Amino acid sequence: MTSRRPMLPVAAAALTITLAGCAQAVPGTAQPDQVAAAKAMESAYTKGISEFQTHFGRLGDERAKVYNYLYLGDSKHINEFESAKFGNPPMTVVVKHPGADDKDVQIFLHTPNSDVDLVKLDSRHAALAPTPWVSTPTFQLKDGFDPYLMLTSWVAVKLDGAITQTKLDAPDQQRRSVTPKQGGGYELRTGVTLESMIDGGIASVPVALRDKVTAEMKATVLPVRMDFEPDWRFRGFEVLGTVPGDPQLRIQLGYEVTGRASREDFPQPPAPQEITAITDKDAVAKFYDDLGDADG
Repeated sequence: MTSRRPMLPVAAAALTITLAGCAQAVPGTAQPDQVAAAKAMESAYTKGISEFQTHFGRLGDERAKVYNYLYLGDSKHINEFESAKFGNPPMTVVVKHPGADDKDVQIFLHTPNSDVDLVKLDSRHAALAPTPWVSTPTFQLKDGFDPYLMLTSWVAVKLDGAITQTKLDAPDQQRRSVTPKQGGGYELRTGVTLESMIDGGIASVPVALRDKVTAEMKATVLPVRMDFEPDWRFRGFEVLGTVPGDPQLRIQLGYEVTGRASREDFPQPPAPQEITAITDKDAVAKFYDDLGDADG
């Protein structure tokens, strides 16, 4: 594959040039090498963000993992998800690991061209239905795929929105850099405010703890790292940082591409007698609200 990275080596080279030949420069004046480096860096940053957006706008057959860890004082909120998307029309599965027992999971399954989504309840949510599985009218599109409609890719779309919002709210505090990685590929660095993550729903502060998150804490810009292959294929991102406060908040949110999806990544659909069908619009909304409320 032909490399699509002409600008980044220019940026790296320009950033390492010494200023020995600039002894007569006017203090405070940007020199040609600095201007070229800044332009190359901005071009590489724009390239990386564009590839990140394109990856999810045209999501292919992919297996992925999302982790979301939030610690506020002595309280912690931990969730891990695995997902797979395969085929066209697509089939999707998201497996939620809310606790230490990897076998006690929730499964969200959509099969191709189905009019329903299937949810397998874990033990903490078993009281929501008399059967292990629940079906609801599907949220998926009849044609194509919307990344908003699968939880793991939804997190990425929401992070993209948080990056854009932070550029508007705190442009001087948002890092915008790209560096080559040892062994090949690129690492992009940027930032998002805690407020933009909360507003986007990707920093889930439990209701009982929300009054402890102050305006000053929300204004904190958290570092974001994105990883790309040498050909700019997206590999993952991570938001990792600590927000000062009383108590302080630590957040770690990440997405990892774990491989190419296949049919073997999907469970067998349940038998009809294992499914409780919920069709009423209000009942469906209540079911998903209860499913979330049980997490705290």
